[in-house]
Amino acid sequence: MLFRVQVVPGELKCRRRSCELPQGGLDPRIAHYITEVGFEGLFKVLDMEVDHALIIALVERWCLETHAFHLPHGEMGITLQDIEVMLGVLVDGLLVIGSVRMDWFGLCHDLLGHQPLDPVPHPHENKSILAGVRIKVSWLETRFRGTLATDATNDVV
Repeated sequence: MLFRVQVVPGELKCRRRSCELPQGGLDPRIAHYITEVGFEGLFKVLDMEVDHALIIALVERWCLETHAFHLPHGEMGITLQDIEVMLGVLVDGLLVIGSVRMDWFGLCHDLLGHQPLDPVPHPHENKSILAGVRIKVSWLETRFRGTLATDATNDVV
């Protein structure tokens, strides 16, 4: 077995992290880069309605062993092409690969111009801003929320 999942009995609840674009929309200079890399379909996700009953029904039919849904007509999985159709995010082209053994705090500083302050994760709690390749979205929102200066350079954008 590759991993263990602890199943906690109880009521299933759909949780959704809502996010909003800044009032007045996203700065066109930022939107340009998002469109250029083919991620403009993600803007649709912000206003997408969630069918909670459908999500719960699918969770009940999910099989951990096969990573697929077990439906009355057979087994069904989700492919990268499904994501492309649903979100409008291109999945064609070269793969994005690379080493994950790197100085993530330094990379944050190099790419974002800021570095999270807590380099040591808390041993029994997930309170670290940066844990391996994961970074808390709340930190990004706090750090980068606001308007972009009109004279911002391309590096800042």
